[in-house]
Amino acid sequence: MKNAVTQQVKKAALIKRAFAAVIFAVAVVSQTVFAETPFSEADIVNDFRYYYEEGAQAELQGAEAARIGVSEPHRPGVNATLAGLRLVRNWDKLSPQTRESLSSVIQVTDWEGNQRMWLNFGSSTTCQSALSSSTLSTRVTTNFKIIYTATGSHAAAADYINMLAAIYEKVWDVQINELGLPAPPRTSTGGKYEVYVCDLMGQIDAGIVGRTVTTTEYSNPSYAESFIEVDNDYAGYGFGGNTLEQFSQVLAAHEFFHSVQFGMNHISPSTWLMEMSAVWMEEKIYPDVNDYLGFVENYRANRTYESIDKANGGLEYGSAVFLRYITERVTGDKFVMDLWKALQQNCLSLTAQTWCAETVTEVPLIDSLLSGYGTDVETVYRDYSTAFYTKDFVDGSHPDFPDVTVTALSSTFPVSRTQTLAHLAARYYSVTAPDTTARRVTINFTGPSSATWKLAAIAVNTGGGFSVSNLDIAAAGTGSTTLEGFGSSYSKIVIVVNNTSPLAVSGEPLSFTLSLTAVAGCSNAFTSGNLAAGWHLVSLPFVPNASAPATALSYTGSLIAYSPATQLFYADTDAGFPGVGQTGRGFWFNNTASAPITANGCPRSSGSTASVPLGSGWNMFGNPFNAAVPWADSSIRVALADNPAEVPLSEAEAIGWVSRYIYDYSSGSYTARLSNSSFNLSPWKGYWVKTNRGVTLKITSP
Repeated sequence: MKNAVTQQVKKAALIKRAFAAVIFAVAVVSQTVFAETPFSEADIVNDFRYYYEEGAQAELQGAEAARIGVSEPHRPGVNATLAGLRLVRNWDKLSPQTRESLSSVIQVTDWEGNQRMWLNFGSSTTCQSALSSSTLSTRVTTNFKIIYTATGSHAAAADYINMLAAIYEKVWDVQINELGLPAPPRTSTGGKYEVYVCDLMGQIDAGIVGRTVTTTEYSNPSYAESFIEVDNDYAGYGFGGNTLEQFSQVLAAHEFFHSVQFGMNHISPSTWLMEMSAVWMEEKIYPDVNDYLGFVENYRANRTYESIDKANGGLEYGSAVFLRYITERVTGDKFVMDLWKALQQNCLSLTAQTWCAETVTEVPLIDSLLSGYGTDVETVYRDYSTAFYTKDFVDGSHPDFPDVTVTALSSTFPVSRTQTLAHLAARYYSVTAPDTTARRVTINFTGPSSATWKLAAIAVNTGGGFSVSNLDIAAAGTGSTTLEGFGSSYSKIVIVVNNTSPLAVSGEPLSFTLSLTAVAGCSNAFTSGNLAAGWHLVSLPFVPNASAPATALSYTGSLIAYSPATQLFYADTDAGFPGVGQTGRGFWFNNTASAPITANGCPRSSGSTASVPLGSGWNMFGNPFNAAVPWADSSIRVALADNPAEVPLSEAEAIGWVSRYIYDYSSGSYTARLSNSSFNLSPWKGYWVKTNRGVTLKITSP
C-alpha cells in the first residue's frame, strides 16, 4: 500500500492531469440529462484570471476576504486547466467589454474561411511560449516532433527525450494502428505531432504534470489541432509507487488520446467522456502500471452515491472504472472506439442529439450502443455496482484496488435506513448475522416512482464466497425480496441500492427507504424417507434452522463433507466440518441403521432461484428444493464465482466451466448423467460434479 505522503502527492496531482483544451461550443443544457452547473460570466472570467493573469490572485483573494468578512483565499471552481477551457468554450458569449479586458492575456484570431487560431495564455503560461527565448532542440520520430531545450532552467536530458520518443511512438501505434482511431490533424506542423518539454511544474503551473493544448479550430466539420506539454524531469513529484518511465507512459497515453478526441470532434464531447475514456486508454496501453486505481480510490470507491456521469474535477477520472467494467465484462475494447466514432458521426451538427454539447453527457449514446450487446445502461450499471463490491475486475486482486464504502446496519431487526441517491449512483449496506441460527430476511424498498431502482443482495458465505440476487423495483417504486438461511447458509448480506435512471430526474438526489425484517427459523417438518443402512449421497432440500448438524438434523450415523479447496473429507465430528447451512451442499451419509433423516426448517419457494457455490475441482452438490428439478438449461444457469453474469448450463459445459457429466450414486455404483437429457435432480439426493473454475449454479425450481 502507498504511504500517506505519497498518496497525498498523488491525489493532488490527479486533478491536475487534465487537458488544456481551447474549445468554443454552444452550450445546450438539457433539463433531463446531467449537465455541469452553468457558471456566470464573472465566475468564468475570475477563475481564468486567477490562474493566468499576473497579480490577479492577490486581488481576488482580497475581494473575497472583504465580501465574507474573513481572510480566506479565493478558490476557483475549477483547476487552472479547466479555467482556461471554460473561458474559451464561452468566449463568443462573453460581452465585448470582457473580451477586450482579457486581450493582454489571451488572443483569438478572426475566422478565416473555416479556421481560427487560439494563441498563448499570456507570455509564459505554456511551454511553447516559455521556450520561445531558448535555444531549441528537436527530436524527430516517425510521427512526432519533440521540442525542448538542452540548456537553461527548462533543460531536458537527452536520455529523457529518447525515452519520451519511444513512448509516444508506442502510444501512436496502439491508438492509431491497432485500435483504428484517426490520427490527430497536423496540417500546421508539417505532418508531425508536436510535444513540448519544459519545466512545466516548476515555472509554468505547479501541479500540472501534462496537458493537451488546442491551437487551431476548424468548423464544418468541427475539429481542432493541438500540441502536448510535459515536464522536463518531474523533479520532486511522487509517482505513487511507479517509476518516471511508467508515469510518462500513462501520461502519454492519456494526453495523446485527448489529441485524437479533439481531432474527431472538439465541440461536442463532455468533460466526463473525455477524461473517463482517456484514463481508460492509459490502462489499455499500459495494463501493468495501474495508475488509474488512484483515481478510482480517491474519486469513486468512497463516492458511489455520486452520479457516474458527474464531472467535478475528479469524479470524471474515477469513472474510468465504469468504462473498464463495460469493456472487460460486456463488450470488449472495441466499444470505446465505436463510442467515439459514433459521437463524431452523430454530432456533425450541435442540434443532432441532445448530448451533442459539451455540457451534456453521452449516457444516451452509451445506452444505444449497449443495445447491440443485448443489454442497456441500467442493467450494466446495476451489475457494475455489484462487481465494484466483489472486485470482479481484471485488476480486482491488485492490492491497490479499493474497497467501496459500505454502511453497516444493526443486526438487531427490524432495521431501516433512509438516504438519497442521484441517477446512476449506488449506496451499499451490510448486515452481519449475530449467530448461526437460520433466519428468513425480508428486504423492503420504497422510493420515488419517477426513478428506476434496482437492488442487488449479495449473500456472503463465512469462507468469503458469495451469491447475488437481483431485484428490479416495480414502477410504483416499491418492492421486496426474501433471503433464506441468513446465519446458517451465509454470515453477511450486502445490499446495493441503485438508482439506475440513465438521466437526471426532477428533485434529485431522491430519498428512498430500505428496511429489513427477520424471522428466526421455521417449524416446517422435512424427512428424507427411510434410508437403508449404508452409504448414501445426500443433500438438504430446505433451509436448515442451524448450521451445526446435531442441532439442525435428526439422524443416525455420520455425515461427511468434501472440500475442493483442500481435497480432503471432513466428518461431522471434525473441526473442519463446514456445517449443513450452505445451500445445495452434498454429503456422504453413512447410515448405521435403516432410518430417515428428519429436520425442521424453511422451505424454498416454488419458482425461486437458489445459488449453489462450487469450488474448482470435484464437488458434492444437490437439489436445494423439495421437488424435482431438471438438470437442464430450463432450470440451471451458471455464473463464475466472482461474476454475476450467467450463462445456460449447456454453454457453461461448452466453454469448460462445468464437466458434461454429473455422477449419481446408488447401491454402491455410479451412473453418469448428461444435462438436457430428461434427467431430474431429486430432493435429498447428492451428486458429484467436476468444475474447472469456481462457479455458482443458479437453480430455479419449477
